[in-house]
Amino acid sequence: MIKHQTIELPTDNGERLDVHIYNCQLDKGVNILKAEGLEEITARDLADIRLTAGPDHYITKRGAFVAETIIYLHNGNILLTDRNRSPILKDATKAVELHRKHEEFYLDEKIVNELCECAEVDTEKAIKSGVILIPKKEIQKEIPVLRLDKKPLTRFLFRDLAGQYGHLLKEGGVDSLPLHALDAMYSTTVKAPFARALYVHLFWEWFYLGSNDPMDFKSSICADKWIEPNYWGVWGLKRMPTAKRKL
Repeated sequence: MIKHQTIELPTDNGERLDVHIYNCQLDKGVNILKAEGLEEITARDLADIRLTAGPDHYITKRGAFVAETIIYLHNGNILLTDRNRSPILKDATKAVELHRKHEEFYLDEKIVNELCECAEVDTEKAIKSGVILIPKKEIQKEIPVLRLDKKPLTRFLFRDLAGQYGHLLKEGGVDSLPLHALDAMYSTTVKAPFARALYVHLFWEWFYLGSNDPMDFKSSICADKWIEPNYWGVWGLKRMPTAKRKL
């Protein structure tokens, strides 16, 4: 039986964020969310959840896969798609099956060409088209949190909340946001462009047992994970109006 948890977060604007977490693999979770009229959360949704809940809430201290997808191209450049253009969400069953065997989710040439045609370097245009192109030379391993709204990758992911989210991270003791991406050389050696899911790590620091050194995962963006196994569940979000009190 798939475990389901709902966390209700009241906001300051009369809404309530209902976060639904299903403890299952991505393909099953996507189908459940669809049946419930929900979609997998985006990076912006996750930022909204953390901003609403605050840095000390336990849901803020959990990481999650988000709906955006990263495409590794042969030339070392990367594409980042929004939820609507995600190849993984369109064929989650195949992606999970391949990742379970640690095999890449290769994309057909037609799909790659379509995504490349939609891709924009300009962030605002990319937000409208649903695909942003990040040239290899501009892929940063760390992004200062107070510049999340200035950098194309994080502006595309966190949208209008990028600046606020950066300040939340700063208040939580994070100075820079690490990006864990596959080495560009790897994408030149495989047979075709491929897709990986994006995972936004937990808000606090982990420590290895017996070590005083924190792992560099604090709120990092991971573009190098297999989506199977998935220990973190599949998250959906519903915005609900808050009932007015009777006078």
